[in-house]
Amino acid sequence: MSSFEEVVSLHEQRVLRRPAAPQTITKRPHGVTGYERQSVGRPLRPSAVGSNAVRATDRAWPRVAISLIVITAALTVIGLVFILSASSVDSISRNGSYMTIFAKQVWWEVLGFAALFVAQRFGIRTVEKWWPLAWVSTVGLLVAVKIGGIERNGSQRWISLAGFEIQPSEIAKFAVVVSLAHALSLRRNDAGTVASLGRLALFSFPLLGLVAFQPDLGTSIVLAAAGIAVLLAGGLRWKYLGLILVGGLVLGGLSIATNDYQKQRVLAFHDISRESAFQVRGSIESIQSGGLSGVGVGAGRSKYGYIPNSHTDFIYSVITEEMGVLGATAVLGLFAALAVVGTVIALRAHDAFSRLVAFGITAWISIQALGNVAAVTAMAPVTGIPLPFVSQGGTSFVTLMIATGVLLDIARRGVDPTQAGRATQAGRSTQAGRGMQAGRAMQSADSKRQ
Repeated sequence: MSSFEEVVSLHEQRVLRRPAAPQTITKRPHGVTGYERQSVGRPLRPSAVGSNAVRATDRAWPRVAISLIVITAALTVIGLVFILSASSVDSISRNGSYMTIFAKQVWWEVLGFAALFVAQRFGIRTVEKWWPLAWVSTVGLLVAVKIGGIERNGSQRWISLAGFEIQPSEIAKFAVVVSLAHALSLRRNDAGTVASLGRLALFSFPLLGLVAFQPDLGTSIVLAAAGIAVLLAGGLRWKYLGLILVGGLVLGGLSIATNDYQKQRVLAFHDISRESAFQVRGSIESIQSGGLSGVGVGAGRSKYGYIPNSHTDFIYSVITEEMGVLGATAVLGLFAALAVVGTVIALRAHDAFSRLVAFGITAWISIQALGNVAAVTAMAPVTGIPLPFVSQGGTSFVTLMIATGVLLDIARRGVDPTQAGRATQAGRSTQAGRGMQAGRAMQSADSKRQ
């Protein structure tokens, strides 16, 4: 045998003696969504509650959490600036001071930031533990609104508690997300059964029905959209989602057909020259007058009666008029960034409940912002939903800040891909080192035999 053949034979013997690397085959259980397969090599637990749950206080602040704080703060500052600008004339005519509405909103925002701190501190585990109390309280407030609430603009949405006017339909958005997330996270394997659909309907229909009967079509749409986002993330089959969408369209059509106020808004969307479309016409004129760079902060005309309540539902038209297309695009960019950050937080979530809640909150804020901008720019009927973090409103802002605090807690509990990558690399280095040691030992044994 030649020397070359001896070398080849010796190499084949070494390969045959080398232990084979273990292969692990992970089966995908029924009901696990595609998002869960993207998690960093570990299965999602159904619940965030328990002794094995990760403590957020032991984690550093990840970049996505810091990004969420920066985006929320930027939108809040923009909101305060333009609430002061848009409400100054209305505030003078009502109270004799241009600061009245603005000062009231400042107090609400101080309360909102305190709520954000509390929500982030107690976090997602407290939400999952006490969500039944929140759900029951929200249903009770919605019933109280229907019995003795304050009526404005043809809708009964507010109730007076301890000198504050509360809008329970804003709280219902968070209650829908949390209740559906809880139902799906514990029973992901039977999300398509009749019993599971019945549980989902039990948690969502009372909230949706009570909000729709106020009537408040815009908030009902946001509630339904946020709920559908949770169902999609939870793995509900498309045929059931199709049935839900068809049912929602039918109920929405019946609501519009039986409510003259909503009917006039839909007709105004189709024909902007109608008398009921005066808000949309004023909004479009304000947007057109802004041009590329705007007329300057505080110099807009829309607050002088061209758009009633321009500091609430139509504040985006004020922003466009005074900051131009550039400023309005920057605001849209912030909401787009918030949607991306929220999605990243959801994908890195530590457990199934946290992931579904994060997806639901992100969808709620994003869809509400998109619906407000579409109505202001005459791309959709006016539904009366505020621009998140920007429009004037107490209950809306506080509820949004609570949801943001929960998102921050989920972000701190989630998987850090940088650390996971380092751990994986360290594991590979260790295995490589062990392989080299085994090879050297084998080579030493062969040399002794020779």
